[in-house]
Amino acid sequence: MAAMTYATLQTDISATISRDDLTTRIDNWIEQAEFRLARDIFPRGHRAYASSTFTATEAGAVIDLPTRFISAISFHALADSAGTATGSYFYPVLWRTLSFVRAYNPLQSTSGRPKYWTGLDENQALVAPSPSVAFAFRLAYFERLAPLSDSNTTNWWTANHPDVLLYACLLESAPYLRDDERVPTWKIEYQERSAALAAVEKNFTADVASGAGPLGGEVK
Repeated sequence: MAAMTYATLQTDISATISRDDLTTRIDNWIEQAEFRLARDIFPRGHRAYASSTFTATEAGAVIDLPTRFISAISFHALADSAGTATGSYFYPVLWRTLSFVRAYNPLQSTSGRPKYWTGLDENQALVAPSPSVAFAFRLAYFERLAPLSDSNTTNWWTANHPDVLLYACLLESAPYLRDDERVPTWKIEYQERSAALAAVEKNFTADVASGAGPLGGEVK
């Protein structure tokens, strides 16, 4: 079977619903399905890594999150063996609530090696203490993949799990097709296939001993 592409996905959706006059709506369904998959499943294909350096100022407590960031897997600051100067030892930066981080460093005037972080909004995070030196940091996270399009024709889903992607798209068509008798079948197919995939992916993201995973905040 030929590998799925953006064009063949559009064709498959059109053929399944027996409509060839819904090109714009099909494009919307694909986009909505990509959001659904990003929310429902945390597979390896959505893992990404960012490396940067904190700015050693009070303002450096606020950092930009990567584009299409969903949730953190792990966050580490790199420092020396004492944890006070730049170095190559990995120290975890743990997630806490915004109220905790604000209370820990209310004026962002306390400086040191960042120990905690929280989200300010979908684009920025706040760390505490404020960086005392330009510590490097490493962030492993889940991202929403770049949307499929005429110029971005394939991704992890089309290459590895085209069936899950297709049924996610068909499920997004349900509000438009309304009373189509096939909708319940598509829903069952999506639920069963996505659940099976999530069970497999959990083996790659969860702590085997505790069962902790990314839905709990971050994998240590």
